[in-house]
Amino acid sequence: MHGVNGCSHHRSLWHGRYWKDHPCSCCISNVISSFRNRCFLRNVREEYEKHGITELRKQLLSQLFYHDKTIPSLESTHLQERLCRTKVLIVLDDLVDAISQLNELLPKEYKLGAGSRIIVTTRDAQLLKSRTDKVYEVKRLNDIEALKLFRLHAFKNNCVLEGYEALSKSVADYAYGNPLALEVLGSSLHSKSVEEWKSALDELQMELNPKIEEVLRISFNQLGKKDKKGYTPIQDVFLDIACFHYDGVDRKFVENMIQHSGATKKISDLIDKCLIIEDRNRLSMHAFVRQMGKAIVYDENKEPGQRSRLWKAQDVRHVLERNTGSCTIEGILLNLFQLEKDVKVRPTALSNMHDLRILRFFHDAFDYEGKFRERLGWAPYNKMHLPLEGIEYLSDKLRQFQWDLYPSKDLPSNFNPENLVELVMRGSQLVELPWNEDQVYYPSLINSYIYIYVCKYD
Repeated sequence: MHGVNGCSHHRSLWHGRYWKDHPCSCCISNVISSFRNRCFLRNVREEYEKHGITELRKQLLSQLFYHDKTIPSLESTHLQERLCRTKVLIVLDDLVDAISQLNELLPKEYKLGAGSRIIVTTRDAQLLKSRTDKVYEVKRLNDIEALKLFRLHAFKNNCVLEGYEALSKSVADYAYGNPLALEVLGSSLHSKSVEEWKSALDELQMELNPKIEEVLRISFNQLGKKDKKGYTPIQDVFLDIACFHYDGVDRKFVENMIQHSGATKKISDLIDKCLIIEDRNRLSMHAFVRQMGKAIVYDENKEPGQRSRLWKAQDVRHVLERNTGSCTIEGILLNLFQLEKDVKVRPTALSNMHDLRILRFFHDAFDYEGKFRERLGWAPYNKMHLPLEGIEYLSDKLRQFQWDLYPSKDLPSNFNPENLVELVMRGSQLVELPWNEDQVYYPSLINSYIYIYVCKYD
């Protein structure tokens, strides 16, 4: 690793998807006896922000040479010579800019003794990929380990109280092997009644535990600071995936939907930062991370029409019926099957949404080919009602446009599909598109996904 090379030593990076030094501590306990001189600096990111590099250096040296009465300064020639003769173990937990911070702690002219090891934990694997001997990604705990860790914090031992067996398993399953979540949730439920456990579980389905969310938001904030116009491009990509794309979505499809340049790199960066997961070109997201992303959007404004993304049925209905949409809204996702009441959409409901990129009103009852799955002769019932004149406006920035059971024969005549990548109108009443493909050339439509199925039901 740059900054500590010269003498023989080993360098490792722990790449943590589960935001806790618990696995790192377990590994260190296996090798720590081999090192008389060792140092474990926890929460380097936080300590660096609070106290600066000078205080961290003092901690580093005082731990490495704890048995000495006096600790020489880092600039001391004697110390430099001593470090080169000493086999040391240095563990740095939660580095943000790993290379830069490591070089500040130990400038590049410093060399460590033969057999020395430096272990770094970071949320961003990309930081050290080219400068480490080995990268280890922390995996989730299996079901048995997860339940054991949860019990240790909930009951202070590995035994479970009568009446709590099923509830314990439910909480452990919810945590999905995340050590931080298991510890936080276990501690929060300690000494609580069965009814309090049930209530907490119900609440977790709606809202992320504040302590877990606080840790997760650090990774999001490190993607860049929000400017006056909104989020940084990579934050936009993350929030789109969290709010609009379900687990298992094709990576190429998501890249096509992203309006920002460098979509492939941005998704790769999110994977490196453990915010999304890729498996055989399919993208997914841990439930906690998805909840955190949605919480960030939800906290933008109390008024749904002033948020950047909408996905809750009650919020979408509120905006469409009361005409409270604004140019802040960039995406709307609505499962029509979840609507409990009919929605009377105003003609101008979308007129103020000039930056709308994603508009998806979909119905679960359609299969992949756009055919309705008939159930005992039951026909689809459209709960989205438009006036005879239809809607007046659609944003020219739309990239993904889906409206199952679209109740009108026309789209707005002034709609310009120059940015459109996907058009899906399953079971719609649509008769014709508002543009003439023989006369108008739209490059984005060459490789676009267009599915239009006319509804056969009354």
